[in-house]
Amino acid sequence: MQRVYFYILAVIFLFCTPAYADYQEQVKQIIEKTTPPEGVVFEVVSKDKRFLNQAIPEIERLSRQLKSHFPDLEIVVVSHGSEMFALTRSNQKNNPELVEQLESLSGEGVNVHVCGTLAEMRNVDHSEFPSNIEVAVSGPTEIAKYIDLGFVHIKVSAIKK
Repeated sequence: MQRVYFYILAVIFLFCTPAYADYQEQVKQIIEKTTPPEGVVFEVVSKDKRFLNQAIPEIERLSRQLKSHFPDLEIVVVSHGSEMFALTRSNQKNNPELVEQLESLSGEGVNVHVCGTLAEMRNVDHSEFPSNIEVAVSGPTEIAKYIDLGFVHIKVSAIKK
């Protein structure tokens, strides 16, 4: 029963985190520590279908910063807004740069998840996502699971210049 309460609180936390939270400052704070966290979960959520074109290069840059200090740090990305549909096989054909960036992230050991619930709500079959994209039952629940494991949650919903 405690686990249910934890997930409810985690989901509330996810939706109450301000969009303007400074994710760059969060990465800086992690790097300044002498010991790494269990991992980092980057949450990506936007109504903009093209947002991943901005978010993935930024996450790739931040991941490299983190891994340069903590090479064994586990990093995951969970996308659960309209942007996640840019990752479907049919949409990837029109966006080879994004595909290349995702392959680069995967090559660096970063796992990418999308929200199965949102996919089902939009009538997108899970098989539409390539094999290097994991379809979670629910994006917010997947994030809560990682937080429960001791991962630091970093929300990327607007790119800081």
